[in-house]
Amino acid sequence: MKSKDTLQGLNKPAAMFVKPKEISLITKKVLHNIADSIHNPDTGHYLNLCAGTLQNGPDPVCKTRTMHCGLGELYFVVTGRQPEEDHVCEDDVIDEVVERSTIHECEEKYNKKIAKAKEKIRALDLPEELTYDLLEEFDKHDYNSQDDNDEDQFRNLLDSIPNENDMGEDVTKDFRARAKRVAEVLRKAADLLPR
Repeated sequence: MKSKDTLQGLNKPAAMFVKPKEISLITKKVLHNIADSIHNPDTGHYLNLCAGTLQNGPDPVCKTRTMHCGLGELYFVVTGRQPEEDHVCEDDVIDEVVERSTIHECEEKYNKKIAKAKEKIRALDLPEELTYDLLEEFDKHDYNSQDDNDEDQFRNLLDSIPNENDMGEDVTKDFRARAKRVAEVLRKAADLLPR
């Protein structure tokens, strides 16, 4: 078992959470890096996250650092600005992250797959009426009409961060578990990004 002193050294914030540089494009690698900086399962390092609000008080380990919840940290590290400065709410944070992410490329990738499939159908040299019917079925299907397209899944995962963040009995001392849960959600969201 690790001593209290050893455990305290594991929650020192990475530079990205003290003085972040704005991230204009959130890729899979970037989001995984943020998740690992919040909780790294290999090293045991984690970031102290507050509960209940996007931004709340100083980090007990680094008094110069303002503490945030999982979404607040995400906003801070992506924009380089404090959530309170920008008067953002949780929905605004999600919108900002979605807008800066590569998730929009999923629709483009989907449309390219549809175009290739249509080319293959045309190349089969089927009867004209059958070819027309098959191609018409593709035309009826729209990426955005899917019940759970990639962007919806991405948004839903980000939207689940506050619940994961605030779960637990002692929200003031449960820093490691909170960081682990939030980082796991961010990793799942990262895996949805096309690149």
